[in-house]
Amino acid sequence: LYQRGFEAAGLEFVHRDAWQRRVNALLEAIKDAPDAARLAGDWRALLEDVQGAGVDLAVLGCTDLNAVSRHVTAPPLPIADATEKLAAATVEAYRQRVGVAA
Repeated sequence: LYQRGFEAAGLEFVHRDAWQRRVNALLEAIKDAPDAARLAGDWRALLEDVQGAGVDLAVLGCTDLNAVSRHVTAPPLPIADATEKLAAATVEAYRQRVGVAA
């Protein structure tokens, strides 16, 4: 989903299977033991590895990861929260539809 959007915008989409496996492990850990604060170190380490590969923006595409992400202060790279962006776009579309200024 995001890959096509990035490519259409002329941006490089970077994905590594190893990163996805770590995300999947984090998601399982969140579901098994919902104490997301203690998983923040794993999330930070993953973000540091992603940044080290030259990536300059991470897309947070799963709402379950929000629970962990909010416990990482000063992440090593910017994070675009897809849920937040979708909500803002929905509100803006509604405002335009009904003629309400922001």
